[in-house]
Amino acid sequence: MKGKGMRVMGLITKNVLERKGYSFIFFTDPPVEPSYSSLKFKDILPEFSSIELGDKPLYKHQLEAYESLMKGLNVLLKAGTGSGKTEAWMLYALNRIREDKRFRTIALYPTLALANDQIRRIEKYVGLVGGKSIQIDGVKKEEYVKKHGLSWLREASGSSNIVISNPAFLMHDLKKYLLRKTQGILASLYSKLDLIIIDELDFYDPRSLAFLMSVLQILSDISDVKPQVAVLTATLSNPEDMGDFLKKATGRDYRVVEGEAFRITNHYYIVLGKNMREVYNSVRRLWGEAVKARPELANYTEFVEDYSLFEKEAYRIVSILEGLGYDVPSISVNPAEIVSEFFKDDYVTLVFTRSISSAEELVRSIKQYVGEDAPLASHHHLISKAKREEVEEKARRGLVKVVVSPRTLSQGIDIGTIRRIVHLGLPDDVKEFYQREGRKGRRRELGYAETVIIPYTRWDRELLNNGLETLRKWLGLGIEKTLVNEENLYIYLFTGIVKLKSPWYRKELNELEKNALSKAGVLRRTGLTRNYWTGSSRG
Repeated sequence: MKGKGMRVMGLITKNVLERKGYSFIFFTDPPVEPSYSSLKFKDILPEFSSIELGDKPLYKHQLEAYESLMKGLNVLLKAGTGSGKTEAWMLYALNRIREDKRFRTIALYPTLALANDQIRRIEKYVGLVGGKSIQIDGVKKEEYVKKHGLSWLREASGSSNIVISNPAFLMHDLKKYLLRKTQGILASLYSKLDLIIIDELDFYDPRSLAFLMSVLQILSDISDVKPQVAVLTATLSNPEDMGDFLKKATGRDYRVVEGEAFRITNHYYIVLGKNMREVYNSVRRLWGEAVKARPELANYTEFVEDYSLFEKEAYRIVSILEGLGYDVPSISVNPAEIVSEFFKDDYVTLVFTRSISSAEELVRSIKQYVGEDAPLASHHHLISKAKREEVEEKARRGLVKVVVSPRTLSQGIDIGTIRRIVHLGLPDDVKEFYQREGRKGRRRELGYAETVIIPYTRWDRELLNNGLETLRKWLGLGIEKTLVNEENLYIYLFTGIVKLKSPWYRKELNELEKNALSKAGVLRRTGLTRNYWTGSSRG
């Protein structure tokens, strides 16, 4: 909570836009306060007393998820970005590791690059109870082997309490293990797996999700003890179906836990343009002639006669006149002029663009505008991981005030001190918009957060051409729901191939697997037609 009389320092975008002469639309989302439990983190795990988190109370959904895992259940935790989903399962894993150093967990993220913050927290927490963790994917594997050797990597993975990986690496490694039990980097882990974590479930498309579910089925089958599974999601619309699938796979009942993320007040600004009066006066001069030529335009006359109404419908009105061949001044916006003002804030501004080239172009424009020493950095996959991590750390320390990114910062990274998201052009779908938005406003001491939308592309203007209300409706659509289909044949394609190809994982094909294999051309009445993993024919 903010202390009594505590003053929230920071720059307000409204003042910037007014001072620079921009017209804009403004509205506000109220704060969200989640339900808290009466227990603090250190009450459950005394080792948390040594870190700041220890004195904080658990959200009720964190406590419910923890207690459900302690009862041996699978858990589907559905809560928004910044709701502490990682801490919910970590409390359980840490308790188990403290009791038994043989407790093993594998935590799967879509990519490790998108999970830097979670990995950093996991490594910090597991050290509190004397446990070990390791992160491994294709890139990390090569680094480890080059530095320490393959034997070291197998031993380190097998002795770690928490292995952090991604489905792509796991599936590749699991294939080797299924063909030969002594193969696979994680061979010693598979038979003693206690807990599987699936984070960022919303990231996966239906096909990827189906393959992930097939991996869960196989991991459950080959582990000596049926593992527990915790699925973390913000948008899964049918968690019960996923729970039923996991129950069949693991034999464990499940609980669906829902919660909300803490949110401070958020102010929205839709930047319209700097020369709106000039555009308005031009429209007024041309409108009478346009209505004579096209009488149906009289329906829009109220937006031309009242400037306050015109501002909200400017893109639509200008588009109409341009379509009729009239010469109307372009609506002017200079993103560099606006964004450079955010260097004066106490907190960080994150700018999302539609591409790497537009991100770099904006960085160049801002540096030309204010100088090369601006506290500014770009962040995208063409920049080395080490450099990206350096940018993130400088932002946390306040040495970088503005970070420009096309997408690499839209998921999984928590800088914590981000107050403002600037959308230089809207993304194609609402889901990515809210993933971007989830990066900010996570700390109470920020006081308020801001969303600044600067129309930049044809897509943005198409939305605004249909009127402000269309944009508001688009923003209000909410995130596209993730849907689990336990009868998706892709699930059974992989499990079916495994049953056919593994010399030791032999089970009778079920009807869904036969159907999937037949449709893929792998199985005919005469038997297996080809080696699906290598693509070679089989006589």
